[in-house]
Amino acid sequence: MSETGRPLFERLRYCVRCCMPSTNVGMQFDELGICLACRSSEEKMHINWIERQKQLKEILEKYKSKSENNYDCIIPVSGGKDSCFQLHILTKIYGMKPLAVTFSHNWYSKTGWYNLWNMLDKLNVDHIMFTPNRNLINRLAKQSLKGIGDPCWHCHMGVGTFPLQVAIKFKIPLIIWGESVAEGTGRATYSSPLKEFDRDYFVRNSARLYPDQMVSDNITKKDIYPFQLPSPEEIEKIGIIGLHLGDFIFWDSERQVEFIK
Repeated sequence: MSETGRPLFERLRYCVRCCMPSTNVGMQFDELGICLACRSSEEKMHINWIERQKQLKEILEKYKSKSENNYDCIIPVSGGKDSCFQLHILTKIYGMKPLAVTFSHNWYSKTGWYNLWNMLDKLNVDHIMFTPNRNLINRLAKQSLKGIGDPCWHCHMGVGTFPLQVAIKFKIPLIIWGESVAEGTGRATYSSPLKEFDRDYFVRNSARLYPDQMVSDNITKKDIYPFQLPSPEEIEKIGIIGLHLGDFIFWDSERQVEFIK
């Protein structure tokens, strides 16, 4: 008998619309068996994006007015499609003076490396980068596979931690990421966003383990020091907030890639 159309793993649950499996981190299904990512795509078409952009402009103007002798915001960038687009929007459309911040996973391809520096050159922004050593990355990747099921704990934790560390050192309270968490992840929708940004945001939603939990026979506390989060007191003193640009403007990855190209 033909097995065409039957799921590869019978015990897994799949979205009845897009076939996203329940193994996707944070995946939830409604009573019809439709995942949150699909629900978000429906909600997206009914949001008043003009009103959302007004809210964004008010936020940016508020922080711009406070930064006469400093950067207006921090923009974490990798050189990929999302960070390139958000850097363009915030500098060319909204006139922000950002400090671009990169946590390097130390796994850049030649094309990825070129894209990062090409973006920074074309958009004329100041930039700061941290790159952990390759030997440590290799050890963390092996430990990460055991701990969270993928080799990129250092990517998840670094992307969340390094911008916070820079924000503390430079006293820049506003951090702006690109794609909304509601955009295709299954962890939230536009009407039901994730818990408001705080120091533990990226641990809850991607890293899943704190640095101390990565200590092992071949990873010391000194090794993982660069991944340690600032204290709640340090964050509160600066008044750090984080937001996703994709929560305020209509996010269309395919169109944005064509624009960037």
